Amino acid sequence: PLLEPDARGAFSLVIQKGQSLLKGATPTNTWGFNGPLLGPALRLQRGKNVTINVRNTLAEESTVHWHGMELPGYADGGPQAVIAPGADWKASFAIEQPAATCWYHPHTHGKTGHQVAMGLGGLLIVEDESRRTLKLPQQWGVDDIPLILQDKKLNAKGQIEYTIDPMTAAVGWFGDFMLTNGVVYPEHSAPRGWIRLRLLNGCNARSLLM
Repeated sequence: PLLEPDARGAFSLVIQKGQSLLKGATPTNTWGFNGPLLGPALRLQRGKNVTINVRNTLAEESTVHWHGMELPGYADGGPQAVIAPGADWKASFAIEQPAATCWYHPHTHGKTGHQVAMGLGGLLIVEDESRRTLKLPQQWGVDDIPLILQDKKLNAKGQIEYTIDPMTAAVGWFGDFMLTNGVVYPEHSAPRGWIRLRLLNGCNARSLLM
């Protein structure tokens, strides 16, 4: 979903637990923003200020890093900007960059890989004046389509298996099946004409050839 700011230009994100049907009929424990898996896309406008309020309802600390955004370090949500369990954090900054498709995800020290593997991630859509002049598709989810690609690995109980051994520590954590927007082999009925695909490699370590 595309999340628009409120009247004051603020967004609200809740880091939470949930369950998702990833493979088969067994529910898998997952984490997401404002839902059980992944998070909404935030539409930002160049030249405007934005405030993003984040609440962490997990039983462990987390952070939210705005990947690809040009902003001050104090608002970037790196490992130093810890959000304790049950706590709130606010990031306020000006949008001063050209149109781009970026994303947000945890950057928690020592836990980033696990928290991303559990499903924490979402898109940041930066728009500028070129949106009115370029003849690009603009109907979100119709001809302007987000595609978040992530590989996952489940154990025998249908739960995400995230373990770090010497090999995984050296080359990264890889799943054995792929999700697109949290679904295996999703389908979309596109209208005639041009379509725009916003591709995000949200995998922990896997390189994807487009």
